[in-house]
Amino acid sequence: MNGHSEERVMATPTILVITTNPPKAGEVDALKGFGVRIIHWLETRKIRVSDYEIVVVDTRASAFRGNANRGLFKALQSDVQTLLQAGGVVFVLAGETFSIETPRDRAPGPGEPETNYDFLPDIFLSKTRLNESWSKEGSNYDAIPEWSSYFDHVQTYTKTVLGIEIGEHGPELNYGYIAERVRPIALTRATSEVIACLTSWNGGTIVILPAPTQLYMPLVFLAQRGVDLYKENVEQIRDYAKPPDWLSDFKTQQQKALEVEENELSEKLKEIKAKANSLYLAATVLFSTGRQLERAVSKIFSDFK
Repeated sequence: MNGHSEERVMATPTILVITTNPPKAGEVDALKGFGVRIIHWLETRKIRVSDYEIVVVDTRASAFRGNANRGLFKALQSDVQTLLQAGGVVFVLAGETFSIETPRDRAPGPGEPETNYDFLPDIFLSKTRLNESWSKEGSNYDAIPEWSSYFDHVQTYTKTVLGIEIGEHGPELNYGYIAERVRPIALTRATSEVIACLTSWNGGTIVILPAPTQLYMPLVFLAQRGVDLYKENVEQIRDYAKPPDWLSDFKTQQQKALEVEENELSEKLKEIKAKANSLYLAATVLFSTGRQLERAVSKIFSDFK
């Protein structure tokens, strides 16, 4: 891979939309100009979702109930996780939860029946309970202004996102071993329950949204917003994934030079912070008390030595 190919990927992320209710033919053609490809749910058996940087999943596919379609949603889960780990973005257009297996079709034995949300990571589902919580229709909600273009096409919502807690840095989904911050996008008016939000997952982004009444204009909005989110994720991907040592043999000269410069600037920043912190500590003698005051006075006298 060279610098040119990396620029191309960053500049033109590809977008896959999975739905059973595609826009009109003319609108589909127009969406191609945004790098959008639209496929039917049944086509997911033939393609690799992780070949795309941004995926929009329309969960409204209840026509697929029945034994013949068992595994349709679960089969995407590994691919979706691979996409997220690479910094990808998954938009979930949330409709009612349904079991793909009818009681008559379900095979005997332990385990929960597959649902139309089982393409998402198991741990994420166990926290948010999108695959098992009740689906009730509501219409009284408020969305943040920067998402108004999307919500202009949303009349009702059917799901709330459970499991969100208030942590040290605000709303989060706490999985025990790690807490991922949550950015609420829309809340119910009476109870402030979350019906739309954005959250990180292993370096990627999962966005839960109420399904719109029609797809064309919302997809135009999501295509643009998805590109922004993807670029943000890629810039931060090194925080989540430590590359193996052998990868250094394949780095370009430009990448090596930038990493050397980055390390030098990081060290210089540490030195500046240390000096600034030292001066700040001495300055706290003007307003601090107790142990903090003792430390500040000791710092001042130590500077006279």
